[in-house]
This record gives sequence, C-alpha cells and structure tokens, in this order.
Amino acid sequence: TFMHRSEVCGHILLDVALRTYANYPLLQRSGSNLPTIAVKVMEGIDVKAIEALHVQVLYDGQVRKTSTLEDTFHPIWNETLVFFIQDPTDPQEDLVVEAYNESIMIGKGTV
Repeated sequence: TFMHRSEVCGHILLDVALRTYANYPLLQRSGSNLPTIAVKVMEGIDVKAIEALHVQVLYDGQVRKTSTLEDTFHPIWNETLVFFIQDPTDPQEDLVVEAYNESIMIGKGTV
C-alpha cells in the first residue's frame, strides 16, 4: 500500500525472492559470487495516476526502475528487478518502493 500525504494512492503487488547458488543455479552462470534479491513488480491496483506510471525500487544504494506504462489505473508490468546483496553477512533489511507519475512521486513504501 502506498501512502502520499497521509492518503492511500493505490497498491503495487510485488514478489520478492532471495537467489543463492543453492536455490537458483542460473546465478552460477552470472559470474557473480554475490547472492541476489529478485523483485518482481507485478501490477498496480487502483493507482491514482494515469499519464505515465513507473515503479522504482531502491536497495543498498542500488536503484532499478520498471518500464513506463501510460493511460491506466491498473498497470501490469510483470518485470523482475535484480539487486546484489553486497555483504551477505550483513544484508540491508529494507527495499524502498516508489511509484511515479511521470517524474512526480505519487507514493512510497518499504518491504
């Protein structure tokens, strides 16, 4: 649920998964020794923006962004954003999820 100025401005459905060598063999082929967090941005429900909507996710100094969808109150992305866990012994705890209508932030939440 996203809040902006104390009012609900919609919901973004996410699926968050930890990928390690043990549970995601394709990671071995990536050339990285670091585990990753995969954030699948699925869809928005009752999002109060229709011009040009995208979602931005921040984790441990890394920023990833979905494609921009236009003219919809129910956007469907089904896009996976991947973040490296820089220090597996002390991972950051929060993912920050921001929704934008064009360049204006319309909501923010944490996972």
